[in-house]
Amino acid sequence: MRENAGIQEARLVSVCIASIGRPSLRDTVDAALACALPPGFAREIVIADDSRTDAVAAALGGLIGRDGVRVVASGARNISLARNRAMAHAAGEYLVFVDDDEVPAPDWLEQLVRQAEESGADGVQGRVIGVYPRHAPAWAKKLRPYDKTYGAAGQAIRVGSTCNLLLRRAALTARGLEFDPALGRSGGEDTDLCFRLTASGGRIVCSATAIVYEHVPTERLERRHLLRRYARGGHSYASTVLAHAGAPRRALEIAKAAALAAAFSVLAAAAWAVVPAASMRFALRTSGNVGKLLFFVGRPAWNLY
Repeated sequence: MRENAGIQEARLVSVCIASIGRPSLRDTVDAALACALPPGFAREIVIADDSRTDAVAAALGGLIGRDGVRVVASGARNISLARNRAMAHAAGEYLVFVDDDEVPAPDWLEQLVRQAEESGADGVQGRVIGVYPRHAPAWAKKLRPYDKTYGAAGQAIRVGSTCNLLLRRAALTARGLEFDPALGRSGGEDTDLCFRLTASGGRIVCSATAIVYEHVPTERLERRHLLRRYARGGHSYASTVLAHAGAPRRALEIAKAAALAAAFSVLAAAAWAVVPAASMRFALRTSGNVGKLLFFVGRPAWNLY
């Protein structure tokens, strides 16, 4: 994008958001617009409206068309198709994904881009820090179940999450990669895409300093909600990373998941009356391993969208 004649063309970063127009989207976009960038880079923000009711336009008001903010229609209620629409309409060499209920830190984009430039990696996974209600249970404030740190700074990882993820467009284009529509209602489409990228020789590394904040509603701290969330995560991981493993590896993973589920369930029960946060941590690990087992016995994924 050329801002003035005679000035070298800036390298473009495209922030891609799939949304059904939740009110929180405005805060996400405002914060992304305010983010610093390294010298020589410019940004655009492409939002795929998956609402069927133009809810994104209502949420953003007069922002559309200003400062590189664009909206494209999706409306299939399929998050894979929405993200693919955003990517198809984005022009940047870097594609940056964030959820519409997150608020980026002021240096978020700068940190992601610098890590990509310095490492030469095909993807950079940032951190998520949960913002919990004041009246949240003590165990939730201690456990912080929505905080996500995927590894140490610079550490290579096999799978990632679009809650805070930069991907190099050229790496996707060279491999013909996009989000799988078959996973667009169940979730796990980001795990799948990242796994296909790294399995084909791509490299995703972690950033310790590219941070977004997720405001956590009280209802998401309900025990049942968290247990289902972690079970879905285990199911998604198994269906992506372990689905094509050979029989010996599958047998080993089944035995491992069963043993861990049994052990963690005992620890969860034993710790509940004494250390509730530790008990919940063990319960969530139980649920994640149960999710893996449900995949192996043929249980289909939960629909989220």
